[in-house]
Amino acid sequence: PPFPYTLLFRSAMNEAFADANESVKKMVQDALVAFSKQDFKKSSSIINAICNLPDLTDPQRQTASRCLLTVNDELVKAAQSGDKDAERFMRQRSAMK
Repeated sequence: PPFPYTLLFRSAMNEAFADANESVKKMVQDALVAFSKQDFKKSSSIINAICNLPDLTDPQRQTASRCLLTVNDELVKAAQSGDKDAERFMRQRSAMK
């Protein structure tokens, strides 16, 4: 299930990736900043890239996947509220699957 909105999202990601290498930590922070600025497209793209990293631990992968669900829920809400960029992003992502 997705994480409840902001605080749990941030703390879960920071906790899960506390021991990650610096480049992964930077990706996590970039995703969190994008999320906090409601740039859900960017946050989704970054977290998706994190999920695809080969050396994640199971807890890291599970946390990132749950956070991706949270971000994608926000993208759906934005698209339903008339955000054309969110709509386009979701269509493009669906077409790539």
